[in-house]
Amino acid sequence: MNKKQVSRLLIYLVVLAILVVILLVFYRYFYPSETIRIAVAGPMGGTHPTSIAIREGVRHKVDEVNAGGGIGGRKVIIEYFNDNDDRRRAIAVANEIAERDNILMVIGHKSSGASIAAGRIYRKAGIPAITASAMASTVTKDNKWYFRVISNTAFQGDYIANYISRALRQKLVSIVYDTGAYGSSLVKHFKISARKQGIEIVGSWGVPPDRGSPDTRLKTIVADLRTIEYPGMLFLATLNRDTMDLITLLRGTGSEIPIFVSYLTAADLKVLRQHPQEQKVPGFFSNGIYSSKPFLPDIANDKARELRRRILAEYGRDPMWHAYTYYDAVTTALKAIEHAEIRGRGHLRGDRKAIRTALTEFYSHEQGVPGTTGQIFFDENGDRNGHMATVTFHNRKQLPAYLQYEQTVIPIGSQDLFQDTLEGKHLLIGDKMMDGIQVVFVSVDVMAIREIDFEGQHFTADFILRFRYKGEFDDTDIHFIDAAEPVLLGKPILEKTEDGVTTRSYRVSARFNAGFDFSDFPFERHRLTIRFVHNRLKRDKLVYATDPAGIREVEAGSKIQVSDAQWDVGWVVEKGDYFQDVTQAESTLGEPASFDSPQSLAYPRYNVELTMTRSGLESWLRPFLPLLILFILLYFQFFLSGRVHWLRLLFVIALLPSAICLHTSMPIVWMTEQPAAIEWAFYVFYVFVILALAEFNRTARRIRDNEKLGILMYVFSGISFFPLIMLVMIAFYANHYF
Repeated sequence: MNKKQVSRLLIYLVVLAILVVILLVFYRYFYPSETIRIAVAGPMGGTHPTSIAIREGVRHKVDEVNAGGGIGGRKVIIEYFNDNDDRRRAIAVANEIAERDNILMVIGHKSSGASIAAGRIYRKAGIPAITASAMASTVTKDNKWYFRVISNTAFQGDYIANYISRALRQKLVSIVYDTGAYGSSLVKHFKISARKQGIEIVGSWGVPPDRGSPDTRLKTIVADLRTIEYPGMLFLATLNRDTMDLITLLRGTGSEIPIFVSYLTAADLKVLRQHPQEQKVPGFFSNGIYSSKPFLPDIANDKARELRRRILAEYGRDPMWHAYTYYDAVTTALKAIEHAEIRGRGHLRGDRKAIRTALTEFYSHEQGVPGTTGQIFFDENGDRNGHMATVTFHNRKQLPAYLQYEQTVIPIGSQDLFQDTLEGKHLLIGDKMMDGIQVVFVSVDVMAIREIDFEGQHFTADFILRFRYKGEFDDTDIHFIDAAEPVLLGKPILEKTEDGVTTRSYRVSARFNAGFDFSDFPFERHRLTIRFVHNRLKRDKLVYATDPAGIREVEAGSKIQVSDAQWDVGWVVEKGDYFQDVTQAESTLGEPASFDSPQSLAYPRYNVELTMTRSGLESWLRPFLPLLILFILLYFQFFLSGRVHWLRLLFVIALLPSAICLHTSMPIVWMTEQPAAIEWAFYVFYVFVILALAEFNRTARRIRDNEKLGILMYVFSGISFFPLIMLVMIAFYANHYF
C-alpha cells in the first residue's frame, strides 16, 4: 500500500469517525435514553377555558425547557390524565398514576375535592404533587407529599375579611357559601378573621353542591336577604353556576347590595349576556362586584408579560390566571427535579423522595424559584401563602381594584404600624404583613407620530395622557425616560372627581429619542417607545394598570408621517403594546453609611411601544430595484453572441463598479455596524461577478486551445445556475422576514 492509498484511507477513517459522532449526538438529542415524565391531572378532556389555560401554561414551560436541552440532557414529557374534575374519577386517575413505573410526579388536580381525594393515593404511594388551583387548606394539611403554588383558603379567607374591613370599610357581612371542601374551608377561616376585624355576620346560608333543585334553594336565600334591613356586603363563596344565578336573582329584582365573590372571572360573566338587561346595559349585573384572585397579570412581572405575549401571539386572546400558575407549578417541579439529581431507571421510589426533599428546600424568598407570579417558596405545610389580588368589574371587564396588598418585610413592631393598619395602609394576616399599593389607571391615546428622523434617532409624538385613581396622587411628578428634553404636563385639559375617583387628562406633544435598527433593512421593524416613571413613588407603593375604559390604541395599519422625503416610503403601525414593568435605580438615599453600598430601588414604569414597518410589498421591493436591474443585466450577458466574448468581459467588468457605487451610496451602509439584509443581495451579486470572471477566464483558455464547447459551457452553466441561485436567495428572504 503506497503513501497515496494510506492517506486516502486515513481521510476515509476520519470522515467516518466524524459521521459516527454526528449520528450519536443526533440520536442522543432526539432519542435520549431516558426521559422525565410528569403527569398533569385535571379536567383535560374538554374545551372549557380553564382546561385550555392549564394545558397552555404546562406546554409553554415544557417546550421552553426542552428547547434548551431538557433537564440534564433528558427530555421532559407530559402525560395528561382526565379526571373530569370529579372526586371518584380523580381517585381512579391517581391509582393509575401510582401503578406507573416511569412517572416522577404530578401537577394537579384542579379542584380541592379532586385534589383531596387523589392526595390520599399520592401520600400512600410516595408521589410528590403540586397543585396550582386547588385552594382548600386540607389539600396539603397532613400530606407532606402535596404542595401548592398559590395561597390556601385559610389565607384567602383572612385576606378577604381584612380587605372588606380595611379597604372597603364594611362592618356588616352576609354570607352564602358552597358546603363542599373549598367553600366550607374558606368561610370557616373568613368568619374567624371577620370577628377579629369587628365585622358582624348578619346571616349565613349554605348551598349543597349536589342538591336536587338548585333554583328553589337560591330563591329562598335571595328572599331571606331582601327581608334583612341592613344585610351589609354579600360575600359569595359559591360554585360558579350558583354565583351567576345569585347575582342574576339579586340584580334582577333591583337589589343594590354590594357583593364580594371569592372567585369570579370575566369569562364567567359571559352567561349573563343572554339576559335582556345585560344586552341593553353592558355590565348591568356585574358592575361594582369585587372578587379575589390568586394572580393578577395586569400588574405582574416581566416573566408573566412574556408568557402573556407568547400566548397572545399564538391564540389571539389573553390567558386565564391558571396558565400562569400552572406554568409556575411546572417551573417549580422541574427545578426540584434538577436539584434532586435523580438517578433514573430502577430508582423511581428514591427519585420521588429526592424530588419531595428538593421541594421542601424552597423554604424562603432567597431559596425560592422565580416565577410569573413572583418568588415561589413553601411553608411547613407545603403552601405558598402571601399572594392575593382584588379585582372589580366594569362594563363586563375585569379591572384591578384601586387598592392592592403585597407581602412586605415591614417589622411587625415598627412605629405607626397599628395606626396604618387601622387606616388600611397595611394588612396583618397571621404572621405576614401586607403593604398597601395604590393602583393608578393609565391610558395613552396616541393621535400622531410625526417628524421621524432616522439619522437623528428621534421622533415627535402627540397624545392624550389620562390618569384615573382613588385618593391622592401627584400625576405631574413624573418624567419621560426617552424624552429628548424635559416634558412638563401643565394644566389638565379635563379634570373630574366622582365617588372619590379622580380623572385627569393632559395634552402632550414632545420629541422622544429612539434606537432605530436597520440591520434588517428594508424589512426592518422599528420600535417607538414612550415611557414614564414617577419621581418619588416606588413599586412598593404604586403600580400602573392600563385603563381599558379610556385607551384608544393605535390601530394596526395606521399611517405614519415621515419628515425626510428620502425615507418617505410609507410607514404603518404594525402593533401597539401598553404595559407596566419595573425599572431599577441605585441610590444611597442621602445616607452617608450607604455611600459605598447604594440600594437598588424598583420604580414602576409605564410603557407604550409602537412597532412600525413599511406599508407593503412595494416599499420592501423598491430598495432592491436598482440591484435587480444589475442582476438582469448580468444574466443578459449570457445571451450575447459567442463571437463577441471580449465584449461580454467588458460588460461584466463594468457591472462591478456600478454595484459597488450603488452599495456604498446607500445611507444604511454607514448607519449599521453589521450588514443590513439588503447587503447580502449585494454580496451574492459580487460572488456572481467573480464566478463569471473566473469562468470567463477558463472559457477564454478553451477558445485559445480551439475547444468548441468552451463558450457553450460558459453560457449553459450561467443560464442554468443563475436562476436557481436567485430563487434560493428569494426563498431565504421570504422565509426569514415573512
